[in-house]
Amino acid sequence: MLAALLNAPSTPGDWEIWSMANYDALNQIRAAIQTQKGVTLPSYQVQPIPFDDIDSWLDAVQQAQDDFSKVLGLQANDLLGVDFKDTNQKEAWIWLYFKGVSDACNVLRIGP
Repeated sequence: MLAALLNAPSTPGDWEIWSMANYDALNQIRAAIQTQKGVTLPSYQVQPIPFDDIDSWLDAVQQAQDDFSKVLGLQANDLLGVDFKDTNQKEAWIWLYFKGVSDACNVLRIGP
């Protein structure tokens, strides 16, 4: 599922696949942190993506990454303020997000 986060979605179906992969990855990271570190992280509403309120979704995704990054001693990326209609911004955002999740998975030695 981690590889699916690297694909920049371009259709509603692509976004649904990406969103489910993201949801799965975040759940696996939270579960691994609970098991390995004894820390319970909150779950945020990240699926489905509310395209009519993308800023709230970005806030939730940012908070989730901030939470796991802090526990794992990683640097969280700034995931706010992206225009998904701009292909370059979308692709850069997808890469930053993937990198943060991938780094967490590497530290935790999991592979969603």
